[in-house]
Amino acid sequence: MIYDIINNIIFFVLANTFFSAFLQPRKQSIAYKVSIISILIVIAIAVSVLFPETIAIRVLFAILENYLLAKLLYEGSVVKSLVLSVLFYAMVMSCDLLIISVWKIIDPDLRIATLMQNSLSVYMGTISQLMQMIIVFALKRIFSKHKDDDVDSKMWIIYLAFPVYSLIVIILQAYSFDGPINTFQTNTFTFMAVSLLIMNLFVYWFIKQEMRLRLAAQKDRIEISHAKEEFKLYEQMTNERDILGKREHEYKNMVTAVLKLAKDGHVDEAITILEKQNAELINNANVVETGNSILSAIFNAKYSEARAKDITVRIDIGDLTKVNLDERDSIVIFSNILNNAIESAEKCDENSRYIHIKALVENEQFVFSVRNSCNDASDAMQSSKHDVIPHGFGLDNIREAVERNEGNCYFEKQDGEFISVVIFLL
Repeated sequence: MIYDIINNIIFFVLANTFFSAFLQPRKQSIAYKVSIISILIVIAIAVSVLFPETIAIRVLFAILENYLLAKLLYEGSVVKSLVLSVLFYAMVMSCDLLIISVWKIIDPDLRIATLMQNSLSVYMGTISQLMQMIIVFALKRIFSKHKDDDVDSKMWIIYLAFPVYSLIVIILQAYSFDGPINTFQTNTFTFMAVSLLIMNLFVYWFIKQEMRLRLAAQKDRIEISHAKEEFKLYEQMTNERDILGKREHEYKNMVTAVLKLAKDGHVDEAITILEKQNAELINNANVVETGNSILSAIFNAKYSEARAKDITVRIDIGDLTKVNLDERDSIVIFSNILNNAIESAEKCDENSRYIHIKALVENEQFVFSVRNSCNDASDAMQSSKHDVIPHGFGLDNIREAVERNEGNCYFEKQDGEFISVVIFLL
């Protein structure tokens, strides 16, 4: 009984470690997690006592318990959680079968049913769990950095075929090769055990390759989206220069006309022209001059876009001449944050749409913050759109770009408002 408890504790600890390599954990207390694992251990022991020799039933219960562990402690779809549960248990059973097959070479008369009730099972189980531990921690090291590069449900269903086949074969082997066997049967048993373990390990290689392909495709989409965003900003900067040139000429003509009207006593006409010019200046999109050409272009472009969508914009921007960030990272960070803010504010009622932007150099730090209205019914941290740079993967891209420049970032949604803060040391 003591061994059964220890064995099940190790089993669920390994299962938990295995799932952590592929799934994002839920935000839960340690007490809750310990309680869930404890309940599953009790159920597992009860099943082993009630069905000591019925392998098929024990396999089904073990997969169900793995699935419950994955769903209760981790974020993940039903399909992915189920496939991972079967994959893990197929790996565990393959290791057990391999150890039994090796012992079958030593003792061809060994019966599996007898082994389960023998003290020898403790030593063999320990060796098997050591193998499982090595495999699980290797998988965690390989996949932890790629758990967000997920594959779709259809591919997970395809991967399910491998472990299901393995479990069926393992159950058949347990019944067919039980009892005395000859040398040929022993070698066959061993070959099948090794093959099943290798085949199940290959599944993880397939998953890894699929993740790499998806990551490469995602990077390609990011590059294309980044190029589009960059082109828009350069186009904005070019238009600004053209507009400034035209305005200089118009401004000279306007001053000459107003001066003549004033001299001739036509004050009302002069006031009308000045009011019209003042309205044009207020509505002019080029309201921001930071001393940093790329930041000015970004802020002006997003200001114009927000105003076009009836979003109230308040800007507090100082001299950013000292800010020397990589141009590409500047586009990724500031365009993403402002795009997300505009999209989020746009979903709010017309009377409550606002964006407050602050970009200042204070105490040798560049502080950029955005507060925008957001609909509590929607998730401001994940866009519903499919374009990659401005939406979707935006926050991940922002974090990566900020880290590359040794900065810090902070995002929070609270009371109908979304807050984004980025800080860089100068």
